[in-house]
Amino acid sequence: MNRYLLLSFAAVASIVSLLVACAEGSSAEPNPITVFEIQEMTDGILSLMREKEYEEVQAIISPYKEERLNTRDGFSAYDLFVFTLASRREMGALLEHWIAANPKTSIPYTLYGEWATKEAWRFRGGSWASQVTDDGWDGFETYLQKAKDRLLMAYKIDPTDYVACSEMITVSMGLSDREGVDLWFDRAVSIDPLYFSPYAKKAYALYPRWLGSSWEVFSFIQEYAGLDPRFGQIESAWYEADFEEEVEDPNSEKGKRCQQIIEEYRKEYPDSALAMRLQAELYWLQGMQSEALEWAKMAAEQDPRSQNLYRYSLYLYKTNRDRKALELAERAFELNPDNEDISTLIGRINHYGFGNYREAIDAYSRAIDLKNGLRVTTRKRADCYYYIGEYEKAVADYQASINYRPDYAKAHRGLGCAYYRMGNILDAQRAFSTAMYFDPSESEEISQFLDQFGNL
Repeated sequence: MNRYLLLSFAAVASIVSLLVACAEGSSAEPNPITVFEIQEMTDGILSLMREKEYEEVQAIISPYKEERLNTRDGFSAYDLFVFTLASRREMGALLEHWIAANPKTSIPYTLYGEWATKEAWRFRGGSWASQVTDDGWDGFETYLQKAKDRLLMAYKIDPTDYVACSEMITVSMGLSDREGVDLWFDRAVSIDPLYFSPYAKKAYALYPRWLGSSWEVFSFIQEYAGLDPRFGQIESAWYEADFEEEVEDPNSEKGKRCQQIIEEYRKEYPDSALAMRLQAELYWLQGMQSEALEWAKMAAEQDPRSQNLYRYSLYLYKTNRDRKALELAERAFELNPDNEDISTLIGRINHYGFGNYREAIDAYSRAIDLKNGLRVTTRKRADCYYYIGEYEKAVADYQASINYRPDYAKAHRGLGCAYYRMGNILDAQRAFSTAMYFDPSESEEISQFLDQFGNL
């Protein structure tokens, strides 16, 4: 028996023990698992799926779904299993095999639906519609339709699959289907009124950049925020998105409100690493770096999953603690190798912190592949190629970044520098002129370069 089967049996045993305790009237709050433990278990589940041990996978996940058990942070454990597994790029092919072998259970359809939704947004990106490439739209539409088909099948098999209903909110948003957003929100919360995910997803769908307006977001928040302290996250996220300058002032009305709702959440869930991270993020936004670092460290120590390690690493990097930042970022990468933000951060630390350009190129390349092209990251990789004298590769990356956003002045300036070092003076001059056209402040950087290497 391999270690993954032992893991699954241990997980099932812990669930059974918990359910027995609850049935016997135990007063203990049902917190059978932490978010970090869910993330750790995904490696074992993936191995079981590779070995086509689908009954074992079902045995691990089903109790969390059927009993609607929550994590220590107060969130649905089933929801987090689906989210964490669907974040792994290889899941698509594995799930196709599971569905073919066992087409009458909703879990693989739900997993596939969330995986395909993530793939769709990987192609599209989070930019405004005008900035999405043709290839981005093609991939977005293809995978969004796959997600819709699988999630509808999950709901047909099991109309109580609340995660499938919740994920359909995001799919409906991507399809610009406002009625669908409302329909699937109602279905999700009718199964469990305190299931948090559909509230967060509908609020996001109502943002002005998607299907609604600031007034609609505000009205939605006011209608539901009193249900549970967790719902304050929706309000704080909206304030930070729409009223960032006001929230940056801790003495402003909205700055005080953000602090209040985080404190309410921390009071209700004192061991919640998420509450600690929210506090760190607010302090960082308000320029309180020492306090932000303290809370980010507490979150990472309380729950050392990739997102908390990443946030703490990012703050350490931004305060010039490069060595510790790189150590934490690499730990986060080990836990979640399919997260482009973590790979990008590793690239930035190696690039700007240590001048390890080869290592930075490797990390940036992972991020670019994961996100189907990243404009800024491609430009940063181009800079690294430039620094090690691989000018042709630098030109290709600068041009790719410009193709994504034609007015990207930094990329035009980098392109000019690379052309110049290759001896292509005419193209360098054109690139420099374009950079200064889009951003006159680039003239200073160009002048410094020419002072060092000669005039055109």
